Amino acid sequence: TGSLQGLYLDDSGNVGIFYGNLTGRHDTALSMWGAEGSAYTYQMNTFSEITGLGLTPENFAGALIIETNMNGIPDPGLAGENVIGVTGSAIHLSSLQSTKIKLPSAYGGFDPNWRVEQTLLGGTYAGKPSSWTWTFNSPTAGPLLPEDTDWASVQITPSDTTNAFTGQMAGAKVKWAEGVTNVSGAEIKGLFDPVATTWKAVAQGAGMETSAFLAKAADMEQIANPVERKAAQDAFMNATKIPAVQVGQATLSQASGTTVNNLSNVAMNNVGFYAYSTGAAPKIWATNNVSGSYSGTPSTSGLPANNVPLSGGGLNANFNVNQWNGSTWSATVAGSGALSSGSYNQPIQFTGGAAGAIQPATGSTGSFSGTGAGIAK
Repeated sequence: TGSLQGLYLDDSGNVGIFYGNLTGRHDTALSMWGAEGSAYTYQMNTFSEITGLGLTPENFAGALIIETNMNGIPDPGLAGENVIGVTGSAIHLSSLQSTKIKLPSAYGGFDPNWRVEQTLLGGTYAGKPSSWTWTFNSPTAGPLLPEDTDWASVQITPSDTTNAFTGQMAGAKVKWAEGVTNVSGAEIKGLFDPVATTWKAVAQGAGMETSAFLAKAADMEQIANPVERKAAQDAFMNATKIPAVQVGQATLSQASGTTVNNLSNVAMNNVGFYAYSTGAAPKIWATNNVSGSYSGTPSTSGLPANNVPLSGGGLNANFNVNQWNGSTWSATVAGSGALSSGSYNQPIQFTGGAAGAIQPATGSTGSFSGTGAGIAK
């Protein structure tokens, strides 16, 4: 079986994601293939929200923004971390090609905050891995800081008979220099080759800017009827593949009266932890409310001495600034603890980043704010 995903424009001018599953067959002698299945739609924006784009059935396909990136990783590839599987299991990522499709933007108006994505991946493996994480840095913009960093958490179910596997890949991205964070989700399907000890897969899903995702998740969470709430969450997750069921929440803050690396009053407020179902382990975390004060330009060396310790809600984390350019900032975030305010109350580890704007853009003192996102396990 295969997966189908794209963007649609309906008769009323609304736009969204269409998706579905296909069952196919091929004839090697005739070099032909065929497939059939069902397709569904999920509205992401109303006509009134995108009026300035001037989209019509005639220009819709040509107006979409398509970005394709290819990356090869030198041997032995990017090692999967936190690998779960039979003894000796390991997995390495050697190459990936991603294609992202999004709506255009309108100057002074609509700015697209979601996209659909497809990623082709491949590499080598050992044993029988069923769960792992990756941290992938894009080509660097300077000597130390990459343009952006992606975190991915993969959970698959390998077949015992066909060497095929299916699963979910949840993730997050920080665009360091831009001061922007995103969350993402995908369905992943692939094959292991036990003879060559290689694997290949395709991951298909969507990504959203963190604040947009949190607004959508909050709207669904506020649906009073539990049956209707679950139906709304399932519909969103079926379309985007992004985990959207909040299973825990915590506010992490710096100890009052302390200053570390010229930063004080640092807080990550209302950090939500999201899974694919109630009571399940979270796959991603996100917050649209990161804040703090500065009394001088913080070091961006990444040294442990510059870790700002944050705590709250049973969790502890380190907040370490890695970019501070006068108008935007960014920081790595890594922590652990036990959630205590939702349907999942077990120990977790989480990693990712935060980014945003500095106020004022010039000066030796002021404040900063932004969003944060990452993966959890």
